[in-house]
Amino acid sequence: MAAPRRVKRGGAAPFVIFKGCEGFSSMKNKLKRYYGRKDLHFITFSCYQRKPLLGSAHARNVFVKILGEVRKRHPFLAVGYVLMPEHVHLPERA
Repeated sequence: MAAPRRVKRGGAAPFVIFKGCEGFSSMKNKLKRYYGRKDLHFITFSCYQRKPLLGSAHARNVFVKILGEVRKRHPFLAVGYVLMPEHVHLPERA
């Protein structure tokens, strides 16, 4: 996997982009962020070019399986998740 690079093209916060995922930008705002206090974080991300890649039951099952594998490797609490055909909402607590 290619090394991630930080992107700062305006937006809520810089985010990490992997090779092949260029062209995304985040939203601008002036929210204060406090990390590291076991606060609840809401992660939202879209599929490539907002295509409905999670539109099938098989694709959603693969996502849930991989999410489970990631949770085993990285200590965070997935409070829940919402899978939409073209994006995901993942509230979590570190």
